[in-house]
Amino acid sequence: MDAAQLTLQLPKTEVAFLEEYAERHKVTITQLIDLFVKQLRFAEQYPYHPDIGKFAGVVPKDAEVQKSYYEYLEAKHQ
Repeated sequence: MDAAQLTLQLPKTEVAFLEEYAERHKVTITQLIDLFVKQLRFAEQYPYHPDIGKFAGVVPKDAEVQKSYYEYLEAKHQ
């Protein structure tokens, strides 16, 4: 793999977070950034299907989905 060096300037709090996250997940910061860029590239190449976009915002944010589902299951299996 051809590699290029890149210098980033980020807030200290973000750098600290990256270092801690990388250590917890046993990866390097370079690997984290590489994965992030690959995800961005993938998202641009393969956007979600238009039919999925139709469902965005259908369920109200304050809906108690889990509670409603359990109530549905209880009624179904009585």
